[in-house]
Amino acid sequence: MKSVEDDEGWLQNTQDALDAMNPTNVTLCFEPYDFSNLKDFQKSSYLNGLDQPHDLIVVDGQDNYHFGQSLSARTICFRHAQTLIELGGAIEVDDSWRYPEIRKISACKNLAVHESAGPGRRGVTSTDIHHY
Repeated sequence: MKSVEDDEGWLQNTQDALDAMNPTNVTLCFEPYDFSNLKDFQKSSYLNGLDQPHDLIVVDGQDNYHFGQSLSARTICFRHAQTLIELGGAIEVDDSWRYPEIRKISACKNLAVHESAGPGRRGVTSTDIHHY
């Protein structure tokens, strides 16, 4: 398993939790990026930190996305993830209600939408799982 993180504090908290469990199959990568400007995002080490096929990819991170924008980091990450997902695998998109364009571009065989109260906001949030 590989995780690409842009927040050094989050990466350290995650590393501390992993150290307590001592897994042998997890790699954390620190790849900072300024999400306020996505002009060169497709060439970034953050996006390209995921560089080999996986059976599960989670798209959940900073974005600075606002409704009405034509571009979002999560949408770009999802497009990239689709090129790396193994047959039979899944891509999970957190807070998917914010990214309706992802459902439109998904090439998945089956889409499962999970809705519930969110821990960090009022109201209902959703997580999509795209099965390939």
